[in-house]
Amino acid sequence: MGRKQYIGFGEFKSIVQTTCPPNFSACEVAKKIQEIRKKPIKEKTLIKSVRGIDIEETSLRSLQDYADMNLRYLKATGLFVNYSHGITPNPLKLGVFERFLEEQQYFISDFRQNKTNQCFGFPMFYDNLDEAKKLYIAQVKQAGIQGISYVIPFDIKTVSKDVIKKEYDRLYLKCFEQKEQQFALDQANKWQEISQYMEILIKGQKKETNGLRIPSDMKPAYFEWIIWRSILAIDSLVNSPEQVRKFKIDADFLPIFTAPGGTADLVAEFKDYRLAVEVTLSESSRQEAMEGEPVRRHVADLCQKRDIPTFGLFLARKVHTNTAETFRHGLWYYDDDSPVDLKIVPFSLEEFKNLFDWLFENKIENKAQKLRILLESCLQGKDSLTAPEWKKKMKETIKNQILVSNSL
Repeated sequence: MGRKQYIGFGEFKSIVQTTCPPNFSACEVAKKIQEIRKKPIKEKTLIKSVRGIDIEETSLRSLQDYADMNLRYLKATGLFVNYSHGITPNPLKLGVFERFLEEQQYFISDFRQNKTNQCFGFPMFYDNLDEAKKLYIAQVKQAGIQGISYVIPFDIKTVSKDVIKKEYDRLYLKCFEQKEQQFALDQANKWQEISQYMEILIKGQKKETNGLRIPSDMKPAYFEWIIWRSILAIDSLVNSPEQVRKFKIDADFLPIFTAPGGTADLVAEFKDYRLAVEVTLSESSRQEAMEGEPVRRHVADLCQKRDIPTFGLFLARKVHTNTAETFRHGLWYYDDDSPVDLKIVPFSLEEFKNLFDWLFENKIENKAQKLRILLESCLQGKDSLTAPEWKKKMKETIKNQILVSNSL
């Protein structure tokens, strides 16, 4: 696997998912992909050459929808990562693919023999002790390549396959966490890309922009992911990157799903304060009904720790005035009727982007502390303002900070 091996989105949509055994072998599918890379042809012509039939526009759209879903399933296994809107093998799982390549038969179907529609999938390597050992040793080598200090904690000759599986999973997680730490450290250098993703969300762009693209059905997940990256770029975190995010990512650090309910989307721990971040694509009057209570509850739960001050940051493409009014009051009562004054600041994504860009364009030091100062400035005097006045004040606070800094 020396060269970059991948399947593009169009190739998967038009060839891979339109062919299946026994009519086409894996080698024949690979050969067809190689042929179209040498001489690209139109999508309809390609599918007709593979399947021997014409296809309608509605069917083309269905193929695209299925390709989105199927690729997501493949990436969710952890075996594959994104590559040019397609997939490529996860470099941290090379040992698995080496084991696959040694096998002669991937799927065993008894459809023709017993007339039943059953398919027995590929047996997992952990089902065989010798195979499990080989896969584990491959992961040990991967850890060595990454420079991870690791000592095999058992006698490889006498260990059981269940113990090997558990240790393999632990070691893979260790390799992944190291990669995620490296990813986090690099985000400050990627601030312009992060800003461009924000711009795509703000404008609702559907096509690829400067090589960047947000799948239409993944916008909520990408919203959380973009803000996670922005927090990593701001840096000064006390908690680890995986502790900040509450959503799952694939091996290429792209989002798989949105954060589950019951907690804030993101929780960033800094030296002297905690930041709970909630995002939404909702913009209508339903925004307050959907987000008002959960956001306040999540921030209130974090306030119970009482070790450091907790702030809430609510982000939407457009903050509805009724949502701002709910956060302006900010008082929450616990089950014992004791109150807590919540510090929740609602920003539009454009306002946050302007602030984010300013932090990096002006090479502001201690960005996390500057963010706290701005949040506190936005919260000052909110009780004496109406919701529209408060929204206007927050916008002007960011604008004035940028103008003052640029004039120095």
